[in-house]
Amino acid sequence: MGANLDDIDNAMLSALQGLLKSAPSPGPFAFVGRWAGQLPREDQISSESFGASPAALLAAAGESGGADANFLDGDREDKGIVNWTVIIALQDPRGAKQVTKGGAIPITQPGMLTLIDTVISGLNGLIVPEGLIRNERVRYVGWQWLGIIPGRIAVVGVRFTSTRFVPMLDVEDNLPALNRITGNLHLKDQSDPTPANADPIDVFKSP
Repeated sequence: MGANLDDIDNAMLSALQGLLKSAPSPGPFAFVGRWAGQLPREDQISSESFGASPAALLAAAGESGGADANFLDGDREDKGIVNWTVIIALQDPRGAKQVTKGGAIPITQPGMLTLIDTVISGLNGLIVPEGLIRNERVRYVGWQWLGIIPGRIAVVGVRFTSTRFVPMLDVEDNLPALNRITGNLHLKDQSDPTPANADPIDVFKSP
């Protein structure tokens, strides 16, 4: 069946952890983790919610179902388009320039624009080892501001999707077996349609 929700979550979080300052190839983030529940509204934002700065938190943001059909072989599968948001939090920005571009006041840290691109480059096109539908990958959708408290914290949401096969009820197939069909297309002498007496070229059999 391929990847389930837990598999996708693990693959994306592992990729984000590769963007930590402590990673073998150091990234810009001081903290990486998960976010549970609804995305924060602007009036709910607080620096205590995000740990160290800058922080990146992975949130499972819902799923919509649909059908995936392969018209070449007649195959149809139920699919789920899973929405993910990486919440980026930058603490203690002292102004618009520090929020967007970074700076050394009060501490040296990158700006939000750099952090956004870092997350996109770390997740867009990510391959989930267990497999998404039709060999799909994690795809970038867009980003938006979630809120800013001047002088305290700035928060952005970067959105991604992944398309998977969704689990289905395993129903036993009780349909009768289809036996071989033998036919004769020999039309010159229809009085004896037996394949053995017909022109071999005009005989057909199902697999």
